[in-house]
Amino acid sequence: MRAGDFVYAWRRTVNPQMASENAQGTAPVPNCLAISEGKLPVTELGVSAIDEHTLRVQLNAPTPYLLSLLTKAYTYPQFEPAVRAHGEDWVRPEYIVK
Repeated sequence: MRAGDFVYAWRRTVNPQMASENAQGTAPVPNCLAISEGKLPVTELGVSAIDEHTLRVQLNAPTPYLLSLLTKAYTYPQFEPAVRAHGEDWVRPEYIVK
């Protein structure tokens, strides 16, 4: 698991092409709503990988429920090569990266 896997997952969640029902869940993160509305590219989301093991999450304002937000499945890391190789089937047991 790498910080970049989290960045990929969060960007995928807010990507308007995914039409995720959870996109608004990351609203405390800068540019979330504008990205989900197609007004900005996903690269403008306020999350970044400082290095392989450090994720930076920027917030619009103090967010007391941040730790609760991080328990939601849409904030979990996603291994991009598996998603690209298997599409929506990447979550099937035989494709889960261990």
